Amino acid sequence: MDKAVVRFLLFVVLAAIVASLSFRFFFPGYFDPFAIYHNDHYIYQGMSARHSPLTRYFVYYPRPIAHLIIDFCGRLGPRGLLFPVFLCSIVNSAFLSLYIERITGREIALWCFVFFAALAYGNPQLYVHLKNDPFATFSLTFLLLVMHFWQTYVETGKTLPLAVTLLFIALFALTKESYFGLLALFFVIQLFIAPKQRVAAAILLVFSCAAMGYSIHRSSQVWTLLNSQAQPNDPYYSNMLPGAVARGLIRIGKYVFFPVLDLSIIAVLALLWRRSRSLFFVALTCVLFAVVSLLPNATLPNHLEPQYAGLALYFFLAPLLLVNRVLPRSSNAWIGIALCGLTIYGIALWEYRKRSGDAWWHRLQEDKARRVVATLEHMRNTVNLKESSLVTVTGIDSPFNPFYTSDFILGYMGTNRYWTVIVSDKVADRAADTTRLIHARNPVRLQTYYRWFIFNADGSLAKELKHPAPAMIAPELSPSELQAQIAEAARSPALGTLSFYAVPNPVTLGPDGMAVTTIFWFAPVPSVQVRIGGPGGTLFAEGQSVGTARTDNWVTPGMLFYLQDASSGDPTSANHTLRRLEITATPTKPN
Repeated sequence: MDKAVVRFLLFVVLAAIVASLSFRFFFPGYFDPFAIYHNDHYIYQGMSARHSPLTRYFVYYPRPIAHLIIDFCGRLGPRGLLFPVFLCSIVNSAFLSLYIERITGREIALWCFVFFAALAYGNPQLYVHLKNDPFATFSLTFLLLVMHFWQTYVETGKTLPLAVTLLFIALFALTKESYFGLLALFFVIQLFIAPKQRVAAAILLVFSCAAMGYSIHRSSQVWTLLNSQAQPNDPYYSNMLPGAVARGLIRIGKYVFFPVLDLSIIAVLALLWRRSRSLFFVALTCVLFAVVSLLPNATLPNHLEPQYAGLALYFFLAPLLLVNRVLPRSSNAWIGIALCGLTIYGIALWEYRKRSGDAWWHRLQEDKARRVVATLEHMRNTVNLKESSLVTVTGIDSPFNPFYTSDFILGYMGTNRYWTVIVSDKVADRAADTTRLIHARNPVRLQTYYRWFIFNADGSLAKELKHPAPAMIAPELSPSELQAQIAEAARSPALGTLSFYAVPNPVTLGPDGMAVTTIFWFAPVPSVQVRIGGPGGTLFAEGQSVGTARTDNWVTPGMLFYLQDASSGDPTSANHTLRRLEITATPTKPN
């Protein structure tokens, strides 16, 4: 086996061990790195619920390669979604270390790599960053592959590595913008340090800038990136003024540049300057890469700064990989070196905990979500489809709630189980697919349900009740109020039932003999179409199992609307007609 491959695998194993120990004994304090909790995690898993073509990511989405990768990750389920992300993170640490070995021509001491990995994975913000920004992790993987294949081209002069470099630049550009500045800087440096490959480096620099420019323009067209209409309180509001960028760097940097690490890096740089100028410039470039990797997010003055810190950690700590090159080699010095390293590590952990930002808040949300997600499978297996599949859920009091993402619930819980979830007043009432979110005062909570799942504040299941009586769900209501709300609930369509109606209907015609109305539908299928005149008539609206569509002033008496099942097969077939709706008019008064 090639020596480089052996070194790479050795780095991967060591990084995995160090990461596991850091997660278990420091942050978050338990070993469950693949636990999901963020609403984005549920979105990622719901992306494949409708079996839509993958080409849609290249038409309608920014960062199409990242979305394509996360779609496949989501298909691994709640326990598998984040596994590729953490694997990429571990691989990235190995790729970076191996690249430094290649360009310096010297092996990194294994204890230096362990020290580097321990300081990186001990930072709580790296854990949060990996879970909240997986696209950046994928982007870093492509960037490091670009560096490696470029280095192979420099060493061999063969065209195949150059072609592969171009491929990975294209994939990198369509993944995420976080490291765009770093890639451009990398090829600018190559113009000076690889004179024989200067033409190729110039071509790749131009190609990289063009690819990244196209990606940024595309994201600004299909998404909110660089949106000139964004307000300062928008999470993706960008401020390019030098002062604002500097303040952004300071806000993010305080979760990367800790005093004990700053002093350690400065000391290593000073010693490298004395021992080897070439190693000094390698280490200094790594620090420069760390700063540049933070620049794109420094333009976003939002509340997410701590999560961006993980972008720079590997590069900032990379000079520590060269520590063995500047230390004395006498056997008596190793005891002092070990004590110094342990002291730096201990102080770093203390500083991490002291300045952990919102990491502990995220840990609390993850801990709640671990219990909620663990209960979802029980809920899915408990709801008996042979009986009623209408379920109500209460008590999930968290900003990250799986029921907020109807696609996830549709894909994970199945298409024939229907969930009415009581949420706080801060969340809007809405219904989509098999999920309906309502407020506690909504009479719909008193419809007939097969099961009632009640959660504790910590995310665990408090109890489940079969066929709950309305008086149990709303004990605060008086008997008369209870009966009035039960009657109102009975008039509202239930999830999982077929309802297709218009409001108003009958319509009041205008002087031109036409009217405006709104079409409402509830359907027991994941996607529908509304057509006019017949099953294959003019397409008026399409959407999910629950929806509305307002007409313009063209509705006439006798007009027919057809609700068609569009979840599979030919939606224009008469066999796919779910219900027909006829518009009528209010009688006109005689003159």
